Amino acid sequence: MRRDRTPRPPPSEQGSRARLVIIRELGLGLAVAVFLDATLIRTVLLPATMRLLGEWNWYLPPFLRWLPHIWIEGEPVGELAVERVQSD
Repeated sequence: MRRDRTPRPPPSEQGSRARLVIIRELGLGLAVAVFLDATLIRTVLLPATMRLLGEWNWYLPPFLRWLPHIWIEGEPVGELAVERVQSD
């Protein structure tokens, strides 16, 4: 027989407390992952890697040369414009 007088939750709520703990742990893990991705990866590692790679950052493998050349910011100027005219 129980000696303490604290009421016991009904059986339908006993399992829900365990589920809430799991949801809280998942939420905390997701928050930490988003924080690390936003701070370390996107603001530190990615720009540093792009700076180190230089032009290799924009390398397009030969098997993807069939992709169209799209100029979003207007016509290319200088060396790129010469290559485009010669390739047409």
